[in-house]
Amino acid sequence: MNLNKKELSFEDKIKELENIKNKLESGDLPLNKAVSTYEKGIYLAKEAENELRNAEIKVDSIKEEESEFSEIKKQISSEFKKAQSKIFESLDSSLTDLNLSEENDTKNKINEILDKTLDKIKKISLEFFNVKEEK
Repeated sequence: MNLNKKELSFEDKIKELENIKNKLESGDLPLNKAVSTYEKGIYLAKEAENELRNAEIKVDSIKEEESEFSEIKKQISSEFKKAQSKIFESLDSSLTDLNLSEENDTKNKINEILDKTLDKIKKISLEFFNVKEEK
């Protein structure tokens, strides 16, 4: 049954169903008009139900995709943290291997540069993965 050449929106279908309900409840319609109005209401109800079902399917699909993305993001973040930890350990080991005294300006400058660089790497990685910094 094609009601109009123009397709009604979901919201317009609901409004039309309310109008049909009111008309049928009034009891003022002749029998043949009441039957055709009822038929129109059934058609609109089925159409609205189908639209609602399709919307629910889309929402469920979006939620599932986001859940999968979130899991992948967690895995990447975990692997990144492991790699970051190995880098920090390697840098610490390299500084220890330099065997420079604490008072040595070279070691202090290297430490300062490395600290700034590591802070920048950490900040960028936390922003990228949308992770709150642990203190």
